[in-house]
Amino acid sequence: MANTIKYAIAWADYDKYTGGKAEINIWNPRVQAGGDFSVSQIWLMSKNIQTSIEVGWIADGYVNTGCYNLKCPGFVQVNHAIALGGTVTPISVFDGPQYKMTVSIFKDANTGNWWLQVEDDAIGYWPSSLVPGIADGAEMVQYGGEIFDVATEVGTAVAHTTTEMGSGHFPSEGERKASVFTNVQVLERTQTYKSPAMLKTSVGNPNCYDLQVKRSDNWGMYFFYGGPGRNPNCN
Repeated sequence: MANTIKYAIAWADYDKYTGGKAEINIWNPRVQAGGDFSVSQIWLMSKNIQTSIEVGWIADGYVNTGCYNLKCPGFVQVNHAIALGGTVTPISVFDGPQYKMTVSIFKDANTGNWWLQVEDDAIGYWPSSLVPGIADGAEMVQYGGEIFDVATEVGTAVAHTTTEMGSGHFPSEGERKASVFTNVQVLERTQTYKSPAMLKTSVGNPNCYDLQVKRSDNWGMYFFYGGPGRNPNCN
């Protein structure tokens, strides 16, 4: 029985990037199994996808070869206003109050280090030596949701996980129901944040998890995303 990873993501890959930024809606999705996780985040990646910096929120534990929070040495935390790996509150309520956090990753032009900022607080940085694969800038900035599924056998078949992405509701349900990334921005070589010229999208199975990119005056480039996982149309 194989573990599987499922995505609903949007990305920019038309330039070299020195940062990415977005307002990420905060939810607490249901996770099926102890080894499953549901994450909503920003990825800055090398073209070969061998190097990445990833920031966002996660439900349950991450089962992978990467290092999250402060579990592996390297990240230099200079501001303890945010407890990395701590609980994120308050949580959005379906069809009720909504909460977001503004997260950005950017490269210091002088030192080459990559900084994490949450709201207006610079939390710390990844030394450039940790991520040589993006020394000249990232070739891709991704945004969205990811599910790690410790596959569940049902009879002789492997059923799709019921681990939720985002709010656990599809993007078609819209504001206050589906999870959302707003004011999605990239930092290009001009060192000025701006909306991407375009966002490509990738969804493994829209009957399980989906994503819809839009643009508005209030939210800039944004997208609703997520879903419940296993349902009558996703099995």
